[in-house]
This record gives sequence, structure tokens and C-alpha cells, in this order.
Amino acid sequence: MNAHEVLKVADEMVGFGRTPDDSCVAHDAGHPVKKALACVNCEIGDLLLAQQRGCDTVLVHHPLAGSARRNFHRVLGRMVELMTEHGVSGERAIQATDRLREKCRFNDQASDWDHLVSGARLLGLNLLNAHLAPDELGRRAMGDAGA
Repeated sequence: MNAHEVLKVADEMVGFGRTPDDSCVAHDAGHPVKKALACVNCEIGDLLLAQQRGCDTVLVHHPLAGSARRNFHRVLGRMVELMTEHGVSGERAIQATDRLREKCRFNDQASDWDHLVSGARLLGLNLLNAHLAPDELGRRAMGDAGA
């Protein structure tokens, strides 16, 4: 299984027709995924740890690299959907998320989104960001547990 197939499986598990903008294969090193280090957040040291432990892939949850970091603001519309599902008016939900969406949009553009990608490239590691699909799986599991 390659890096793109791993991300596709995550999307299929929650019924997404396409990979959300907060998730991506930030670097495809061109080899299959056999052993991965999974982490919520990631820094260069984590890439080095992965390499040292014999991993070929790093799977990061929070959007810290590549297009997932640059485009994180685009998925904040999911917050609007969740609020309206729970009785908040659409207009009020949009107002509640506008400032956060703008802040993220500007921060995403100003951030060093290539830092981890460059590290992964130099170390020969696949680097994936999977954010919304795991969050959705967790949200569903918590909802089912409370039902």
C-alpha cells in the first residue's frame, strides 16, 4: 500500500468522496508504507525518530505540512454543518466561525508549511496528514457511546 492509498482508506472509512483540504500526502517518497510512526503533532525530531526506529512513513494528525496546512481554513465549514445539525441557525453558525476561518486562512499562508516536507524528503520518508477523517471517526464513536 502506498501513501495515497493509506489516505484513501481513511477517507473511505467515513464515506468521504474525496480527501478533505486539511489532509494530504505531503511527501510521497515513492515506496510502500510498511512501518509508520503516527503522531498528533510532528516536528523534525519526530521524523528523525521515525527514521531511527526503522519507519518509512510518518502519519501526522494535525495539518502541519503541505497543502493540508495551507488549506486548513477551508474545512472549517464542517463546524458550521455540525452547529446547524444541533439547532444553531446557519447565519449564526457562519458568524461564529468567520473570525477563526480568517485567522486560519492568514496563518496558513504565513506559516512554514514546507518545513516538515523538506525534512521528510531529505530523510526519504513518506509524510501524510490525516485530519478530518479521524476526527469524524472519533465524533461518531463518541456520539454512539452517548446514545
